[in-house]
Amino acid sequence: GDLNLYVKGRIPDTYGTLEERVTQLATLPIWNFHGKADRVIPVKKSTTMNKLVEDAGGTVRFTAYVGVGHNSWDKAYAEKDAIAWLLEQRRDTPAPE
Repeated sequence: GDLNLYVKGRIPDTYGTLEERVTQLATLPIWNFHGKADRVIPVKKSTTMNKLVEDAGGTVRFTAYVGVGHNSWDKAYAEKDAIAWLLEQRRDTPAPE
């Protein structure tokens, strides 16, 4: 399925090339959460994407949890400032249809 495309470093063509996606992501506020013990998607995938987004002019806030696997969302939702940060974010352009 599509997950295998992500794990192998590709994204489905319906989302454009990796270069196009990084350019789009660089315009958005990003707080990336990842478990360092994730065996489904290695943390290196996040650190690589973070660097690509930053190289494209974006800013990434990154939190990696030691000893946490693929379910890093449990810790992310428990972050003291995460929900407030999320609600503060705005897009300059409407979401695509």
